[in-house]
Amino acid sequence: NIGCGLWSTVAAAGLGVISEAAMIRSLTRTVAAVEKLERHHGFWLNWYDAHNGSVLTQWPGTGDPVRPFLSSVDNAWLVTGLRIAADAAPALRTR
Repeated sequence: NIGCGLWSTVAAAGLGVISEAAMIRSLTRTVAAVEKLERHHGFWLNWYDAHNGSVLTQWPGTGDPVRPFLSSVDNAWLVTGLRIAADAAPALRTR
């Protein structure tokens, strides 16, 4: 979902829905948040708390247990979004 959010932000700027400055602000904030997420052998886990970025161990609201796992497909979508963001905002390329 984060990867989709990144490329959607770039698309919104390309369509004139948001300004380039707004795109860069949004991409920068998102990349900064992703940099802080816990990873396992370089892979991002599937579920994080949206409020603090910690790995979810219980579903919000129900308290049901969440077993952390990695998805190669979801990691690929995220990396795709990060690459698109880096192409749209070159200052992000080194991050």
